[in-house]
Amino acid sequence: MRSLVLNHPFIDGNKRMGLAATGVFLYANGCEFNVSQRDMIDFTVRLAKSEPPLATSVISTWLRRSSRRLAGEVWISEQRISRAAADS
Repeated sequence: MRSLVLNHPFIDGNKRMGLAATGVFLYANGCEFNVSQRDMIDFTVRLAKSEPPLATSVISTWLRRSSRRLAGEVWISEQRISRAAADS
């Protein structure tokens, strides 16, 4: 999230991409955001505007507090689907 938001790898949409990539990362690791869309946007903008840049410990603490584990059944099913797709 930090690198995508702060390093501007794209002409436009760096904050959106950083937030979206973080959501995919959480999902791939059996989690999802557990805060409002407004909270996600506010934190991403805070990250982009902070001087000096927010420490990774601040970001990881926010992510821990703002996400939750997916239900076990859903996670297990998704892993099976991912493995099956990788095998084909």
